[in-house]
Amino acid sequence: MLSSKKSRIKFIALLLAIFISISTIAFAVSTESEVVTTSIDENASEAVPISLDDESNPVVTSTNEENVDLISALPDAIDSDLFKFENVSNINTDVSGNVFIMAKEVNINSYIEGNVFILAESVNIGKDAVIANSAFICAKDIKIAGTIADLYCTASNIQTNTTSLIVRTANIAGASVELNGHIMKNANISCDSIVVNDTAKINGNLSYSAPSEISINEALVDGSVTFDKVDSEELAKDRVASYVKDLLSALILALIVVLIVVFAAPKFVEKEHYILTKKTLVSLGCGALAMIVVPLACLLLLFTIIGIIPAVAIFFTFVFAIAIAPAIVSIPLGKMLCNKFNKKSNGYLVLMSMICVLVINLITSIPIIGGFCTLIVSLFGLGIFTYLIFNSKKVSANEDTETIESK
Repeated sequence: MLSSKKSRIKFIALLLAIFISISTIAFAVSTESEVVTTSIDENASEAVPISLDDESNPVVTSTNEENVDLISALPDAIDSDLFKFENVSNINTDVSGNVFIMAKEVNINSYIEGNVFILAESVNIGKDAVIANSAFICAKDIKIAGTIADLYCTASNIQTNTTSLIVRTANIAGASVELNGHIMKNANISCDSIVVNDTAKINGNLSYSAPSEISINEALVDGSVTFDKVDSEELAKDRVASYVKDLLSALILALIVVLIVVFAAPKFVEKEHYILTKKTLVSLGCGALAMIVVPLACLLLLFTIIGIIPAVAIFFTFVFAIAIAPAIVSIPLGKMLCNKFNKKSNGYLVLMSMICVLVINLITSIPIIGGFCTLIVSLFGLGIFTYLIFNSKKVSANEDTETIESK
């Protein structure tokens, strides 16, 4: 039992050593924010504070201190943060906290006091919807007909309806963007094509980047219009340069990990080789379990006062483990190649491991197949770590047995 604990401690210490040698982490917290509680009178130049019950003037902005008691004003509201993971997510009930959604289709038609985070295929913000803080959306198609305080979104197709209202700033990145609604402050847009129809209105500045400039009615934008031409040939060169840079960064990171593991922890090499060859499906299952359980556990810990720091530490360790997964998986693959060619030196192990890292990175860059390969490599990497943490003693015993049998 004692040796098992020592093995776990050594394993965790090794992981921390790799983590510290490669990266540093800094945190920053913003303490000021504004909350939007309603929409704006289209005939007024500024937002006017009103009651939530006043339907004649449906918008107002206020600071947190001046904001009304939304819990008493909205008796049927969900009085907490809302988490939804489903195929089709419909939000028709008011929410007094933040909303986190991962779904194929998302439809929002209610008042949400906090921030909204969405990862989906299609997102529809209905005309009755009011998001009183920021909306962070990543989807294929986004349609907005309601009110949002600040918008941050990226999608293939983005459309704002004539009833839409962005109270502050809209930050949009997409292939196709169509504006039909009202943006009270600035609009920052990066796209392949953009359409600003006559029903749109931007009270601040419009800044957009696209392959070609478009003609915009001056009456639609109160501020300045800034166009940044995106050259397709230059963009292609930038993408190639970016890919080469990312590949070199990945190879350097992998080389550091491989060198540390091979020369500083040779027993770890034997253990992960045993897991990947003898416990293949088990390690894959452990990785899948860790991929689901760890993020959920971190979310739960964030709701406790004493669990915030451990949650952050665990989450960043989890992310780091995924980042180095290609290197971790490549080491036992490299060892298999060394055994096949009867090369036993650490130098050959490092070389073969780096060849495997290069092959993995090239495959992961292929559309569709690359995403699947990335997932599998990440699951195997997490699976090796997870299996070692909980079965270190068993792995050591099996290693010793195999060594004796080989002799």
